[in-house]
Amino acid sequence: MDQAQELRILTQKFSVDTSTSNDFNLKITSVTGGKGGVGKSNIALNLSIALSELGERVCLMDADFGLANIDILLGLKPKFNIAHVFSGQKKISEILVKGPGNIQIIPASSGLKHLADLSQEALSMFAIQAKELGRQFDHIIIDTSAGIARNVLTFLLASTHIIVVATPEPTSITDSYALLKTLTLENNDAKTMILMNMCRKEDEGTIVGNRLIQICKHFLNITPELIGIVNYNTEMSNSIRKQKALLEAYPNSIATLQIKTIAQRLKNLAPKTNDLGNFFNSLKAFIS
Repeated sequence: MDQAQELRILTQKFSVDTSTSNDFNLKITSVTGGKGGVGKSNIALNLSIALSELGERVCLMDADFGLANIDILLGLKPKFNIAHVFSGQKKISEILVKGPGNIQIIPASSGLKHLADLSQEALSMFAIQAKELGRQFDHIIIDTSAGIARNVLTFLLASTHIIVVATPEPTSITDSYALLKTLTLENNDAKTMILMNMCRKEDEGTIVGNRLIQICKHFLNITPELIGIVNYNTEMSNSIRKQKALLEAYPNSIATLQIKTIAQRLKNLAPKTNDLGNFFNSLKAFIS
């Protein structure tokens, strides 16, 4: 059976309309990083909660295949995960798990290495299923894997907004630049932003972040926005040990307030028309 036949069968099975619709108006924000260890998953989790507190219906998708982090950060043990969607066993709506702050979570499949490099068929199945999300949510936050692997770029290039999480460390800045360069070469048209994390001082994040932006402007002819800075803090480490989100465990910490400020800025960004249709079509185009 070829891919086209498989897609037709899947479409009939799940009764999902794959046509472009103007009924959807939502943001799809991928949170990513040039390298691991920059606190990307924690940012995605707490940003999702902050957006929910601002009144948005938020879905957090753990797309860090093979190294699922969101369920570990929260101590969740989901019965089903995104692997069941890729295999055609479950709909996305059937694997959603309620998280803190009234967010809904799409769990990843930890430890299944074959998901770390998804096949075209698997991504096609997800693309069909993704149409369902627009009826339930205002904002989809995607926690991607770090780096520039094909499955990471698939989600980044299909998103409407991209947040690149970096730290002031030289290796993080170098890898973030490489990621931004790759996105530019792939003709990325999403609004791309930089979030400086683990900064010892706020002005450190501002200086390093603006330096990265100037380098991108000079060599790549792009000007990503510095959406915010999150200071290094012991509360984040403590919340991880407690398996609680920072916003829940330490609602009055400086980092919590910084994340809430970033969430407000993200919320204020106007969604593009028919974002979900674009997301679906971009996924199909990239994997075909």
